Amino acid sequence: MTTATRRPYCFSWLPITLVTLVVALLAVFPVQDFDLFWHMANGRAMVERHTIINQEIFSFTAQGKHFSNHEWLSQIVLYEIFHHLGANGLIAFKVLMVTAVGLTLYRFCRRRGLAPLPAALLWLWAYGASSFRYVERPELFSSLLLAWLGAMLFSCRAKQAPAWAPALLPLALGLWDCLHGALFGVIVLGAFLAGEMIRLRFSALGRSIPSMPRPAWGRLGPWLLATLAVMLISPYGLRTYGIFFEFLHHNLMTSMTAEFQPPKLNEMPLFWLLFLASGLTTLWAGRRGDWTALFVYLPFAGLALRYVRGIGPFAIVAVLVMGEHLPALFDRLVQGREAAGARMNGLLHLLLALGLGFAVCYKFSSPPRYDSWGLGISDDGFPVGSVRFVKAVDLKGNMYNTDRYGGYLAYYLFPERKIFHYNHHLLFTALERYVHDPESRAQWQINYAIIGRSDEWSMFTDDGFVPVYWEPTAAVMVKNTPANQPLIRRYAIQYFSPVMPDKEFLRLAKDPAVLPRLAQETSDYLAWRRDPDKTRLLVKMLGAQASVTPQECIRLLSQAEAYNGQTPELMSALGELYYRQGASSRAGHYLRAALRVDPHLVAARFSLAFLHYDQGRFQEAVDDFNQLGADVAQHPDIAYGLGMALDQLGRREEANRAFKRYLELAPNGPWAKQASDFLARPPLGG
Repeated sequence: MTTATRRPYCFSWLPITLVTLVVALLAVFPVQDFDLFWHMANGRAMVERHTIINQEIFSFTAQGKHFSNHEWLSQIVLYEIFHHLGANGLIAFKVLMVTAVGLTLYRFCRRRGLAPLPAALLWLWAYGASSFRYVERPELFSSLLLAWLGAMLFSCRAKQAPAWAPALLPLALGLWDCLHGALFGVIVLGAFLAGEMIRLRFSALGRSIPSMPRPAWGRLGPWLLATLAVMLISPYGLRTYGIFFEFLHHNLMTSMTAEFQPPKLNEMPLFWLLFLASGLTTLWAGRRGDWTALFVYLPFAGLALRYVRGIGPFAIVAVLVMGEHLPALFDRLVQGREAAGARMNGLLHLLLALGLGFAVCYKFSSPPRYDSWGLGISDDGFPVGSVRFVKAVDLKGNMYNTDRYGGYLAYYLFPERKIFHYNHHLLFTALERYVHDPESRAQWQINYAIIGRSDEWSMFTDDGFVPVYWEPTAAVMVKNTPANQPLIRRYAIQYFSPVMPDKEFLRLAKDPAVLPRLAQETSDYLAWRRDPDKTRLLVKMLGAQASVTPQECIRLLSQAEAYNGQTPELMSALGELYYRQGASSRAGHYLRAALRVDPHLVAARFSLAFLHYDQGRFQEAVDDFNQLGADVAQHPDIAYGLGMALDQLGRREEANRAFKRYLELAPNGPWAKQASDFLARPPLGG
């Protein structure tokens, strides 16, 4: 690094502080990872049973099948967080883990001589390239431990790590094997040791970057042997690593899952730029004698090129390698020239400003994406309504399910119901046969299915199943049997579709013969799922036709209230309906609830003003109508209501002006005769 870039940075913690805050912001988005619920279902079972789960317990197709649960400890941790702190607790935990990874890498880069600005920028770049891997799952533990292990080994080589640091290796990798499986740790250790042994053997290759001194090898050696012993003894250690190499072979899971596909250039530009920059840096270091960095880098680069899932660990290794060698490379490029150093500083400042600005704009720009700002669990990725429907109608018998929904269903339906399968290719094999061998389907005696793909819809429709619940992410279909006839008669879907355009809904609603069933199906959909848009559509459909009685409208809207009670149009419509029914107390409750959410909702304000009048609260009614008049110009009903309230307060002259205003706006209106009668009355005392 040049003199200009090495000189004291007046705000040395400002770059990493800004980057940490922005990365934390980027990491806050709703929980939506399918695997998370599978892990938490296992974690809950272990907490309840006080034993480690090493066999399949959630399905009826692979019941009792053994597997090596390398993630058992992280499953318990994730479940306990969710159990006590909910989904937002998991999001906060993810943010803390991401921050810990970033600060570990930043601290390593700074200790190796990289200035605060490029060190912070390097972490921002790496996170941007791999942010999709930082979700609530056991992989978070591997990311942090990989960053720690790489930083510790390279720091030991540079004699910058405490003498006791290698003593943590047996504990760290033994723990790692229980959190996620320490495969990445074994790769780093093996590659690092191989590179250092070559450098020690061929000392001529190590002139520019000194090899680890022999005393350091003496300190590291015993702990490496202890680590090997721990990992061999552990029931989740080296002897069970065959499960990881299964992913290298072609199988149904790796062929169908996006994260096991190679990365595409047009979809992941930040990764490819990081790959190019880190590769060039590593090759430059290799030419100067640091084969160790090259040995560590190559396996992770290969994984990232083969699998999208490998980009996360690759980005961490890329930061380690670049942090190790960029200081010397920058010094070589600038070679002490003050002007060149100043230009480089200016470029780095510009890159940081652009990176931070782009990240913030990306986070809050439209249209919404999976990682847009949000909290809680995303309803857009899970069969939320389907699960509630299954529980509410108490569906029994064997269930088929879309593979990616297996974890969510295991968490929310087990033990009362067991799943068909989950996308764990070593455990479940029934799917391929079920799909491609129709003759074999009878053996599973499927009574209902929770599906999430169009091909499954066609498959079950052809087999005589009937859709009884349909949401954007899933549908529930039941077998057309005599035992299911009551359920089918009540819930079979004739018209409703969650993806049907609003115009088509309203067109169908114009038919008096269709509207009652369409409204019922829409209400059934809303009874178990939050959807403000469809809630407003239901209100609009019911308000536009007279073929549904007020009592039936109240029933349909009330059924949708449980998960859509924050939709002001729903609350307003219920308030108006209860007002017309003479239920003043309930009408006031709903109208005020609507206005708490949307104080400017005109329909609710109208009804509440007339309700105040009916309750004899005339001054409140006057205030309501005056405020409405200020916001809604040229509305005759406001003038009429105001005139009545003023008349009750004895403010005859003001009332007359209001009635005249009504007649000007609506000379043939429904209350024109009443307004004329008011005006024709003799003055008080006349």
